[in-house]
Amino acid sequence: MGHSRGGAAAILTAGQDPRVHALVTWAAISTVDRWPGRAAAWRAAGRLDIVNSRTGEVLPLYPDVLDDVEQNAAGLDILAAAQRVSIPWLILHGTTDAAVAVSEAHALAASAHQGRLILLEGAGHTFGAVHPFAGVTPDLAVAFDETVKWFGRHL
Repeated sequence: MGHSRGGAAAILTAGQDPRVHALVTWAAISTVDRWPGRAAAWRAAGRLDIVNSRTGEVLPLYPDVLDDVEQNAAGLDILAAAQRVSIPWLILHGTTDAAVAVSEAHALAASAHQGRLILLEGAGHTFGAVHPFAGVTPDLAVAFDETVKWFGRHL
């Protein structure tokens, strides 16, 4: 199970590890190329500053991230890994996710052999949860409930 980039890690693992018998992803990315067209400027500047839209924190990314993506492109191909996932897979995504477009959930679902896509209408990237944690929201409760039911049925 994983959320956002953690969802990508879960997909990459499930696509190659036979010990994984069920998968749940929340707002998972479908590609590691999150910054198309910015590589040259990023390398020239020596870093790319990303502002966390929820916290306002500036998160610097250095060119080694680009190097890793370029050098390991085949192993980081999330959609190719998704096509190898042959286990039951639940894909949860909010329809108003500003961090990971809902189109990425559709792309993952189109690749999944035994996938089920649940779109939470009006939910954002964290299903309404905030930092610091202020309690379970209705959308987060649905995500928890669907996840527990999925694992209960398939494990």
